Amino acid sequence: MLEKYKESIEALVDGELDSRQKKHILQLIQHVPELQAYYSTLMKQKYVLQKWWGEERDKIH
Repeated sequence: MLEKYKESIEALVDGELDSRQKKHILQLIQHVPELQAYYSTLMKQKYVLQKWWGEERDKIH
């Protein structure tokens, strides 16, 4: 099931879905552990990258 929704979950994390698509994917994530795990992994990666970039940006300025 992950392969079918992988791109949509990535788009969700990147803020690229409209409200209807977002609602649909979030409902799927709530009910499918495999999708929950993938979404969680991507959100953690996004957080770490944003934190790292903030620290690097502070070093430049």
